[in-house]
Amino acid sequence: MTNLGAFSFREVMLSLPAPHRGRFLAGMARRKKLAARIWIKGSASNADLRVFSDVYRATVSQAIVNTLEFQNTYKIAVVRNPASRVVSAYLDKFCGEDWNKDWVKDVVGQVGAERGISFNQFLDYLLEADPKTLNGHWCPQSFVFKDIEFDKVIKLEQLSEGFKDIEPIVGRRGAEVLRQRRQVQKYRDDWRGMSGDLVEAPSDLLIQTRESGGGVPPKEQFLTEVTRRKIAQIYAGDFERFSYSKP
Repeated sequence: MTNLGAFSFREVMLSLPAPHRGRFLAGMARRKKLAARIWIKGSASNADLRVFSDVYRATVSQAIVNTLEFQNTYKIAVVRNPASRVVSAYLDKFCGEDWNKDWVKDVVGQVGAERGISFNQFLDYLLEADPKTLNGHWCPQSFVFKDIEFDKVIKLEQLSEGFKDIEPIVGRRGAEVLRQRRQVQKYRDDWRGMSGDLVEAPSDLLIQTRESGGGVPPKEQFLTEVTRRKIAQIYAGDFERFSYSKP
């Protein structure tokens, strides 16, 4: 449901079976301002969409998973290259707009960093952490999906091609919406050549630089020999299950 913003609120509501619709509307009723914005606009901003998606997951998705209905549901997973995913998670959450969220500060606190957390420190945290305690943005995908057999697995890097294959099932409208990517990072080429320093740079320094220059370093700058080894170890299950080459 990561692209619900492209559907109108009415479409989502009317597409739900009655029992799920009631739970969903009850969840949205507790967020009246959000519901009003989405109803008027017919779409959602990224910030609103996160809350909207959380309500949907809690009231609809999880309810379906917990019933036998799920066994007969056509199941699709969109997965991402683990190396690209973990760098994006670090840049988006620790060096972006979410840096002050409690669940981000909790990781920084566990690491014991005073000036934010470096990418290398973040990987060390992931190496030691129990997957059951990890946030969904950086938890191994193979752990999240460990008990689910999917009918179709689509790689984010091949999103358009993958959704063309399932148009007969989800419909052309659904496929067009689902293949849209909502997040676009602005990268700065003048960071090139600084990879050794970047992986040890505290996140608050990257935040300051991002805010003053309007961009972030290219993701490949965070993939040094050391960080590649750590990523291969942390996400070994992802590389194997979803047939990605190790960095």
